[in-house]
Amino acid sequence: MNSKPTASERRLRRTLIERAAAAGSTLLAAELSAYAKAEGINWEQLEREIGCDTDALNRIACCRSPRSQEFAADVGNIALYAGVDPERLLVLLRKLDVIREFVDGDRGEPGVRCVYPDMLLAARDRESDSDASHEAEAEDA
Repeated sequence: MNSKPTASERRLRRTLIERAAAAGSTLLAAELSAYAKAEGINWEQLEREIGCDTDALNRIACCRSPRSQEFAADVGNIALYAGVDPERLLVLLRKLDVIREFVDGDRGEPGVRCVYPDMLLAARDRESDSDASHEAEAEDA
């Protein structure tokens, strides 16, 4: 019996994972999809970042997010289950944590350009008229 999934099985798994991610699942699939979208990469590039193949990424995506109080142990278990380097997986999951911290719901502020969904930028693209007048007053003083 062949233990490697066929191409059609891989496509089916990816479709199911993408649907779980879109439905707001508690699986890593949702976070991996958000990360890939935020970084502007596809799943194949995500595989390269982790250093794994499609099957391993599918296994990772089907896992629950590591618990904060058991993070290292959970990452180790996920890496062992998926057959990936725990260090590379740890780096990726820490990036996911950082993105999660920046994303805290819909702010609905018009005209705000965001790098990640719902994340405000610290710098502005242009000065407002009042900022320019304050700078001119400061130079005159």
